Amino acid sequence: MIRRRDFALGAAAAVLAPPARAERPALDEMVRRITGGAALRPGRVTLDVPPLVENGNAVPLAVAVDSPMSEADHVRAIHVVNEKNPQPQVISAVLGLAYLLLAMRRNRWCWVAGGVSSAMLAYLSLRAQLPMQAALQIYYVAMSVYGYWYWSRTSAQSGQAITVWPASRHLLACAAVVVASILSARWLARETQAAWPYLDSLTTWGSLLATWLVARVKLENWLYWVLIDAALVFLFAAQALYLFALLNALYVVIAFAGFLSWQKSYRTVRAQAVS
Repeated sequence: MIRRRDFALGAAAAVLAPPARAERPALDEMVRRITGGAALRPGRVTLDVPPLVENGNAVPLAVAVDSPMSEADHVRAIHVVNEKNPQPQVISAVLGLAYLLLAMRRNRWCWVAGGVSSAMLAYLSLRAQLPMQAALQIYYVAMSVYGYWYWSRTSAQSGQAITVWPASRHLLACAAVVVASILSARWLARETQAAWPYLDSLTTWGSLLATWLVARVKLENWLYWVLIDAALVFLFAAQALYLFALLNALYVVIAFAGFLSWQKSYRTVRAQAVS
């Protein structure tokens, strides 16, 4: 939450600092470009920012200046800097939702929306110190290319044949996910500053499996996504990515609806084959 603060920049320019979680090096560089290296001094310029607003993209600011505003003593510019601009999250969230809805309909354009969304989320995950989630999003971009090609080849626009995996294959895949998660989590805990190494790893490797199942049009992919998205609600909320936490809560509902939709199509095709 941004609070009311009083401060001035060298030749009377003002800068609004970001939340405590913001990356200081990037912010400092922006301030240096604005001020030309002038020292920060408190006073003279006051910014009044409301603690709560309905629309984070339109925040009213009240500015008060302790200056005679004469030719010799006046404010030349006021700069408001907030490093955590929400727009990348908003755009990625919308595209991620479009991906799921199109995937439910088995429309190949879901991969285009998903690829762009994943590229944005990779950047945000790196900033939030979730390296495994960032790596996962890069994998999603690659899988989006493959998924679009594979669904196009199998006439995705008119729908593909939904298939299932035997239980033995699921057990083997889940065991591999757990082992890979433990190994990567231990490395992350030792070598990086990852916030949630074990949960981050488990959701990452599980998502790799689930994405492959989507690309191969396997019915069970939706059940994996229900569990993964539920875990991601907590993970993103813990890292203050509240928009994505809310979005993943919605994903849980959509994933379950996707399972019911695909299951209905799967049973219909099987019934027609038997008859």
